[in-house]
Amino acid sequence: MVQAFGQRLMHLGFDVHLAHEITAPAIRRGDLLVACSGTGTTLLPLYMARKARRIGARVVSLTAKPKSPLAKISHLTVPIPAPLERGRETRQPARSLFEQVLFLYLDSVILTAMHGLKIPGRKIRRRHANLE
Repeated sequence: MVQAFGQRLMHLGFDVHLAHEITAPAIRRGDLLVACSGTGTTLLPLYMARKARRIGARVVSLTAKPKSPLAKISHLTVPIPAPLERGRETRQPARSLFEQVLFLYLDSVILTAMHGLKIPGRKIRRRHANLE
């Protein structure tokens, strides 16, 4: 979900890197880290968010648990309203519903940005991968 979001932001012209990729530069003061964790307790996003804050970057978290440790250290938390466990609300396994809702939310952010920044589809297509 996060990779697709990063790719779409790049298509819009933003300077975007995924933290786990080998070509990602160091995060710096003023940068933005978008951290996603259904529970808000997943170790890697929580570690990255803490470190980013120490460096002076802004942290936005997307989580189903708005009172979680990740949410508490974030500058902004976007609650993703999806159950995390299989149960009466869903028949899907584990975190599938959270991931699907997250994907839809992040795509809506892209569509809103496209509209607000008046970025036409042809400009996005020019930035799309062409070595496939």
